Order: sequence, then structure tokens, then C-alpha cells
Amino acid sequence: MQTIIHALALISRLYSETRKRSNGRANAVECERLVTQTVARLTLFPGHVAPPTSAEVDGLILILEKQREKMAHAFVMEIRQVQKEEAEVRRRREAEERDRRLREAEEHLKEKERREREEEYQRRRDLEESERRKRKEEDQQKRDLEMRGRREREEREKDEGKARQKQMEDEATLKQLLSSNNSSYLGKSECIAETRVSILGELKVWAESSALGEDRLFWLYGVAGCGKSAVAASISRELDNRDRPFGSFFCKREEEDRRAPRHLLGHLAYFLAKGYSVFKKTLIKALRDPEFLVIKDDQAYFEFVIKKPLSTSKSRQGSSETSLVIVIDALDECNDSELAARCLAYICDTASWVKIIVTSRDLPEIRGPLEKCSHRRAHSLFDDDALDDIRRLLDKELEPEGRLARMCWFIKERREAFVEFSQGLFIWLDTIITFIANEGNLDAVEKVLVDALRPEAEASLDILYRAVIKNAAEKTKASRTTVPLIIGFVVASSSTQPLTPRVIHALLPPSLLVTLEDVELSLAHLGAILVSRDHGIEAAHTSILDFGADKERCGEDIWYPPVYIQQVMATGCLEIMIYGTRNSKRQHQVPAGLCFNICDLRSSYFKNSEVMALDQRVASNVSSELVYSSLYWTKHLVNYLLITETLEKNASRDLDTWKVSQMVADFLPTERSLFWLEVLSLTGELGRVDDVLIDISEYSQLEVSFCLSNLASSTHKCHFCRYSARSHNSLLKFATLWGSAMTLYRPAHLTFIFV
Repeated sequence: MQTIIHALALISRLYSETRKRSNGRANAVECERLVTQTVARLTLFPGHVAPPTSAEVDGLILILEKQREKMAHAFVMEIRQVQKEEAEVRRRREAEERDRRLREAEEHLKEKERREREEEYQRRRDLEESERRKRKEEDQQKRDLEMRGRREREEREKDEGKARQKQMEDEATLKQLLSSNNSSYLGKSECIAETRVSILGELKVWAESSALGEDRLFWLYGVAGCGKSAVAASISRELDNRDRPFGSFFCKREEEDRRAPRHLLGHLAYFLAKGYSVFKKTLIKALRDPEFLVIKDDQAYFEFVIKKPLSTSKSRQGSSETSLVIVIDALDECNDSELAARCLAYICDTASWVKIIVTSRDLPEIRGPLEKCSHRRAHSLFDDDALDDIRRLLDKELEPEGRLARMCWFIKERREAFVEFSQGLFIWLDTIITFIANEGNLDAVEKVLVDALRPEAEASLDILYRAVIKNAAEKTKASRTTVPLIIGFVVASSSTQPLTPRVIHALLPPSLLVTLEDVELSLAHLGAILVSRDHGIEAAHTSILDFGADKERCGEDIWYPPVYIQQVMATGCLEIMIYGTRNSKRQHQVPAGLCFNICDLRSSYFKNSEVMALDQRVASNVSSELVYSSLYWTKHLVNYLLITETLEKNASRDLDTWKVSQMVADFLPTERSLFWLEVLSLTGELGRVDDVLIDISEYSQLEVSFCLSNLASSTHKCHFCRYSARSHNSLLKFATLWGSAMTLYRPAHLTFIFV
């Protein structure tokens, strides 16, 4: 029984083990079946079962052992199968795991790539956004910079505009000091090449030097005609080519703007302003002072525009650099050369940054003030040997392209005589060369040389001038008095303006019976001493004016007293204005004299600026003779009256003071005086109506009341008057002559328009 139980236990254990170790169903079922059968047998026969025999037990055990082995084998096989399945499962799982991992890796990789793409995209977007923001910021900065630059540029342009405007205003203010005519060295004759080398070199070295304490005024003096102006023009051109401030003023007796002290002082102040900014500011401030507009006296003008600004502006004392050089030529031709000399001396003593070169004749009124200058150097042109330069100039004119090429045989034989007789005067040589070239009168030249050899001979220049004048008188059909009168007219007009041949012809006395062609022929023969320019006839050199005004130098036969010349010119001007013509034998048509509405204007209520082609109207309706007469009749009249007061009774010839006074009485109190004003207005010269009218009434002893009464009765016929605002004061001065008449009689048709 125990064996059975043991077998059952074994089977049960085997079963359990089999169940535990394998999932196989066949062996387990078989074992379970066996056990179940065994148990059933035992159960069915619990009490009746006989104990198994040993053979049965052994058989059973053998069966069980076989079954066990079989089951073990099956179990092993099953285990192997299970292991195989498990291995397969593991393989599949591992494959699945690998696949899963691969997929995960792929997904991870894809995710990584996706993230990287997203990150790259985001980076790109961020970069683009950054770049966009950067571009935006840069654009904004650029716009800001452009805006700031534009504002700065606008502000700069505004500032520059203000600066330019201020500069223009300052320049306009300074230009009040300048005259209208060109007064610089431009257009002036310079020294011939290889002449005046020594003095030009000395001047250049002196001007370029900046040593402290050296002379700052260089006075170059000499007689008329020795070449001072040519030296001044040459050194001016040399100095003007530098990059340093420079100024020049060439005085000229024949031009008002170049002989008036005020114009010279004004130019000096202008040059000083260009050379020193502090002085410029001070000067501009002074010029804008209302007091400047009422300055009359030249001395007060000097103190206002030069002395005070120099004293108030801090000069560059101690500076090693001279920034400004000024050249003043022909100081002796200034109306007040003494004042001008004092001004130059003051400038050089006050301003260390200024150097001045001044040329003039050696006159006491110039030498005195200049010698008081503590920084002065004087040099006489006669200290140099000018004969070599004269010889070079003569040789140059003898060359094939020179003016004396055709007569070189004549000149070469007398070469040294020409050089000697020149006495170092370039003007003598130039005059005789011009005389020979124009006239070819070798006999007259020979006579000049012979006369110069006489022991009692005067200066060679006077002999030459007389020879030219006498030659011209002999070669014209006109009266021998015509040429001396022309010389007298040129001398007298040096204080007004150059005369044209037509004006000269119109002013000649009718009794001479001179034609315009005669005048032109006489002027042609006077070409050696008179120069024809666009604006009129001028003396070739100031020495000619000095010669023509000096009775001793001219000689009794070719000289007319200044009082007679002024009388002829004054009466000529009055007759031209009143009658329109003087000479009955004129060869050209001369417009009538002063008349109502001379330019045939539609209305007097139009301003001059509103009249179309006014200049053309004036040119075609107002003759040059009438223009000159309207401008200068008062000048010649006052000069005549002033001279007559200084003369003794019966000291002059051919004077007819009563006739002159009568002509003034026939002109001034009539309506023609108003027509005269209109001509001045149309020509832009109304400013010439000044105090000279008062002088006329005083010197001529005219009855002003008589003038006023006649004027009052004639003004109702007039309907005109266009006047410049600049001439307002002058017009008021003129109105004082007939103001009482205007008070008593105010014509409705008389209109004064200030334009």
C-alpha cells in the first residue's frame, strides 16, 4: 500500500512538476489520465482491492518508469520545444524589440530631424526676424541718420544761408566804400620786359618780407612821366598773384571817382577789412551807424571809417606775418593829397599787419605827412639809372614788329640823342615814338632835338608837347585857335568827364566855323598826347594836363586862360540846353535842346523802371551834347565865377560876365529848368542837383525873386518828373530856389514821382 501511495505521490509530483515546467498539454493530460485511472481503481475498490502483487507493482513501476522516461523525454522535447518556442518568441520579441527600437530610433531620429528642422526653421525664422529687426533698426537708424543728416544739412544750409546772407549783407555794406569805376591796376600799362628790374625786385622782396620792426610804407617818388605808374602796375600784378590779401588804388585826376579823397579812403578801409576780420566787424558796425550817412567832411570820414575802427579793433601787434599789401598810385592826383598822406602814415604806424606802396610826385603836402611816419622808406626813381631801360625800350620799338620799324634808319642815327633828351622820362620817349609813328613828321622831330640842345632850352617834355600841338594846328584847315582850345577843353574836362569829338565840336564858339570833321582831324594829329577812348578824349599822361594849365610851359601862342575856357564851356552848355545848337555849319543833325517830354513818353505817372526800353528812348532823343551840358553846365559856370572873383579887373581877355549871367537868367527861372531836371532824371543823374545852384545865385548876383516869379508863371505847362529817391535831398535843395513860387502857385499838372 505504501508503494502505491508512493507511486501516486510520484505521479502526482511528476504531474505537478510537469505542469510547472511545461505548458505542453499532451504529457500532462496523459499523466493526469493515468493518475485518474489509478485513483479510480483504488476508489472503486477500496475495500476489495487486494494488495497488488510485487510483479504488478514492479510492472507498474516499470510502466511508470517508462512512462516517466517517456514523459521526461516528452518533457525534454516539450521543454526544448518550449525553449525553441521561447527562443523563437524571444527572437521575435528581440526582432520586435529591435524593430521597435529601430522604429523608435527612426522615430527618434525623425523626431530629432523634425526638431532639428523645427529648430533650424526657428533659428532661420529667428535669424530672419533678427535680420528683419536689424534691417528695420538699420533702416530706422538710416532714416534717423538721414533725418538727422537732413536736419543737420538743413540747419547747416540754413546757417550757411544765414552766413552767406550775412556775408552778402556785409559785402554790400562794405561795397558802399567803393567807387563805381575800376580803380585797380587792371588795364594799366606795365613796365616793358627787362626794364625797372632793380626797383621791382626791391619792392617784391620788401613786400614779401615779414620781419618785425621794418618799414611798412614804401614811398616811390619822381617827376611826372618817369614811370611811377608802370612800376606800380607791375608790382601790383606780381603781388596780386599771391595767395595773400592785396589791394590797389590808382588815382587819376580826370575821373571824379579816382581823385576824390573819400573814394580813396573808402577803398583803403575796404582793403583793411579784407585783410583783418576784427577790423572788418568793427568797420561794418560803424558803416551801419546812421551817423555814417550824414558825414560830409573828408577828415571826419577818415576818422569814422579808418581811425576809429583801427583804434577799437585789436591789431595783430607782434605778429610775424604781414597779411595785407596795398598799392596806391599817383597820390599827387588826389584832390586832398595831404589828408591821404596822413591817412597812409597813420595806417602804417598803427597796423603792423599792413604794408603800403605809394607813388607820387615829390610835393610838400605829401612829403610832410609821410616823413612823420615812423615806419617809412623813401626811394626816388631818379636814383636809378633809367637810361638803360630807355635804351631797351627804344630798341624794342626798332624791331620789325615795333612802331618805329619803318623809320629805324632815322632813329638809329640819333639813338643816343633820343636817350639823352628823354632825361629818364619814359613819357617823353613814348610821346615822341607815338608822334613819329602817327605823323611821320621827321622835320618836326629834328626840330625838337635841335631845340633841346639850346642852352636856354626848357624841359625837353615841354618842347615836345608844343611841337605836337603846333604840328596839329598846321595840318588842319581849322583856325589855329581850335587846337589850343581843344587842349584847354581836355584840361578843363579833367574835373568833369572826358569829352567826345561831338561834344567838343558843340562847345566850340560858332565864330570859329569849325566842322566836326575838322575836330576829328585835329584830334587825330594830337594822338601823341591825347588818347581817344570809348567814353571820350583823355590826356595820354597827367603831365599833359599840367602842361596845358601852365602858361609859362605852354607859351603865349597856344595857351588860353582857364577863366576863358570855363566861360566858353559854360556858355556853350547853356546855349545847347536853350537853343539846341550853337554852330550853323554842323555837318550832322543835332537834336533840339531841352523841351517838354523830350523822350515822348505816354504819361508822367509811370516810374522810370516801368517805362519800356527807356535807355533806347534816351539814346535816340537826348544827344550826347545835351547830356554833357545838362550834367556839367553848373560845374563850368561855378568854376568860371570862382576864377573871375580872384582876377583883377581887366586881367583877363574876352570875358563877358554879363552875358553869362543873362544866359543863366534866361534859363533858370523858365520852364526849361524843369525840362533840365527831367533829362537828369531820365539819365539817372538827378543827384547832381546840389548846392552848386545856390552858389550860382550868389556868384552871379541873380535876382532869385525874378527867377521865382517867372517860374511860377510857367510851371502850369509842365507834366513830368521822374526822380530817383537817392536824389530827394538834392531835389529839395533845388526847390529852395523857387519854393516860394510853388507855395503861391501849385499847378495841378506838376507831379513829382520818387522812384
